[in-house]
Amino acid sequence: MTAISETLMLQVSQYLARNLGWHFPRERWRDLERGLKEIARNRHFETVDGCIDWLISMGPEKDRIEALAVQFTVGETYFHREIQSIQALQQHVLPELIRSRQGQDQRLSIWSAGCCTGEEPYSIAMLLDRMIPDLDRWNIKIVGTDINPSFLEKARAGVYSQWSFRGAPPGIKDSYFCKGQDHRLEILPRIKRMVRLEQLNLAEESSPLLLTELSGVDLILCRNVLIYFSPETAASVLTGFHRSLSPSGWLVVSQTETSLLDPQRFATINFPGAVLFKKLENTEQKPVQIFGGYSFHPELEPEISSQHGSTGQYILSAPEPSVHFDRDAEQEPFFDFRGLRTGLPIKLEEEPLLSSLERYQEPEATRTDLALEADSVTDPGAMNSLAKDLANQGRYDEAFEWVERAIAADKLDAGSRYLQATILQEQSLIEEAMRSLNRAIYLEPNFVIAHFSLGNLLLKQGRSRDGKKSLATALSLLTTCAADAPLPESDGMTAARLTEIITSIISKEAA
Repeated sequence: MTAISETLMLQVSQYLARNLGWHFPRERWRDLERGLKEIARNRHFETVDGCIDWLISMGPEKDRIEALAVQFTVGETYFHREIQSIQALQQHVLPELIRSRQGQDQRLSIWSAGCCTGEEPYSIAMLLDRMIPDLDRWNIKIVGTDINPSFLEKARAGVYSQWSFRGAPPGIKDSYFCKGQDHRLEILPRIKRMVRLEQLNLAEESSPLLLTELSGVDLILCRNVLIYFSPETAASVLTGFHRSLSPSGWLVVSQTETSLLDPQRFATINFPGAVLFKKLENTEQKPVQIFGGYSFHPELEPEISSQHGSTGQYILSAPEPSVHFDRDAEQEPFFDFRGLRTGLPIKLEEEPLLSSLERYQEPEATRTDLALEADSVTDPGAMNSLAKDLANQGRYDEAFEWVERAIAADKLDAGSRYLQATILQEQSLIEEAMRSLNRAIYLEPNFVIAHFSLGNLLLKQGRSRDGKKSLATALSLLTTCAADAPLPESDGMTAARLTEIITSIISKEAA
């Protein structure tokens, strides 16, 4: 097919921004043109210009939205994605919500916005199934929405390949799935029934669904969706989220989207390895940042810490866990709920990052035990795996010691340097983290995720020119990767997904 004229490209990009909120600046016109030509082929148009005319000649009709959504939305997800956020929900947010409703108005309302093929809302359903022993006495409403009808069709089927379990905790397959054809797994009907799936265009502010099913929501999860929107649409969607949330509601977005939130509407709540957001009812109220707390209690009068007083940041003492949820003490839970009783972070094992520790996984020995037996671990890969596990528990000093040992054992391993940078960043040691990233890049110049992480840190430091240079390097390296290939040290992120994220960041920086 012939090239699309600049006039038509401009019209299409404006149409998408106006009706769907999608941001296609000139830097992304190649991707847009490729997608439009694919739609023309799939819809059997003789010319791409005729297809474009069909797409934009009317408002966002269902068949047009479907054609665009199938082509331009990304289906990159898996069960229990962003494990630190899951930990924060399991240990702090959900227990407090459950405690506040227990024995009274026993209801919870959760919205997974941009749910893709359903792994996220089903993950939440499984989590609640384990946490609430009298679940049948509760009114649980979990709604997953997405603009892509093909994603929703797969979500409603509830059948998944092994790839959807690459970040799942041990035991989830046996507890909540039955075997299907071609080694696929089908989610159990009782979990499927907990989730309602609906098509929704987040850029459409007047949807009846927003006024009925999605009001008074306790928790909204919207990860890796806002980055594809124009700044104006992202702000509008976040305003809608604030309106939909209950007074005690929580919002979860991805790390790359946190800067989009208005601090006058959402309080920033820091948990080990994760940042969540709490709805602020009074937008005149000065936003506060909470550290070390399990949940945010507006009625409390927190003491201002002397070390943070000048910045207006508050520290709340962590209350004792108030609910204990062992559904069946005789069964091995796929989550370690002992953390709810002790106040300690739970351990969620994440494959394949921890596969090098398989030979150490005797039932009577935990990774914490191994951490006490330094002489028994000599393999650098096992050392890094221990470091990751300890970091996931918030035990950063111990994690740092293990990654230092891994570096000493193999000074040329760029992955160890990247892990070291990640641990330093979790401790807010940004300059040290950037030095470790630079060392990783020196050892492995084509280390895409290291270039991306360095670029993000530089942008946050206000060093826009250097940051964009690092991101541009990552973008260039991604052109040599297969689009659907997971990138090393990326927690399963594909080259195509990271390309879209970087392009979006660069275009917003330019704006």
